[in-house]
Amino acid sequence: MICAKMHRAQRTRNSRFVTAIAALSLAALAHPQSGSAPAQVPPVKAFIYDVVSVKPHSPGDRTMAFGPTPVGYHSVNVMLPLLIQYSYNLTLPDQITGLPGWTSDVHFDVEAKMDDATLAEFRKLPPAQQSEQRRLMLQAVLADRFKLKVHRETKEQLIYQLIVAKGGCRFKESPQGEPQRMMTGNGKIILQAMPVGNVADSLSGETSRIVVDKTGLTGNYDLTLKWTPEAQRTADDSGPSVFTALEEQLGLKLIPAKGPVDILIIDHVERPTEN
Repeated sequence: MICAKMHRAQRTRNSRFVTAIAALSLAALAHPQSGSAPAQVPPVKAFIYDVVSVKPHSPGDRTMAFGPTPVGYHSVNVMLPLLIQYSYNLTLPDQITGLPGWTSDVHFDVEAKMDDATLAEFRKLPPAQQSEQRRLMLQAVLADRFKLKVHRETKEQLIYQLIVAKGGCRFKESPQGEPQRMMTGNGKIILQAMPVGNVADSLSGETSRIVVDKTGLTGNYDLTLKWTPEAQRTADDSGPSVFTALEEQLGLKLIPAKGPVDILIIDHVERPTEN
């Protein structure tokens, strides 16, 4: 099986990391005609949670939950770094620097809900804008309850580039109209009608480095990748590493490189007061 023809100029994927200011700029700026007054862009509504609860998790309780709910956000037994990583759309926890030691020891329960009017407006947004607004709303919770202040920097770090190996890729482009589906976890990535960039994003967690898609493949594809995670490998386990599996199963390859990585610098953070 062969993949779709690649463009001659490799396309660099847009950065996944966006600032809160850029995320709020959801309306495109109009380009006025020469001599005319600049068009007025209506401000984007800032969605906020009506009710927020943040409290330390009960010691001894191993229950864990994390993620959005139909009416807001819910997490149980999570540490602040995970909340920051999610709300600022960071791929790896190593992209956060400057956190004090207590943030790695204290676990929290967070519950946040929108009121009915806000929820009605929120549901009118397209899915991509809903996801971004959820992150911004959680950023506001962290700023209010943890007094979190941050800034971003870009640093040159070790990364991996995902490229097409010699001999070409070994998967095919999806049929037109095929529904999108993605499954990851425990040494497996399955894509249906999805861009190859999703493979790069998923491999960042496995390799503990940012993986940048440099394949030049621009379509949606069906593919399955299976490997034995490093933490599960034993002397008797003959399963392939992720590097071997990529080349043998997909015709792709990870090569070491250096590149710009978005880093979130913690300027200030405090333990939250209980509700």
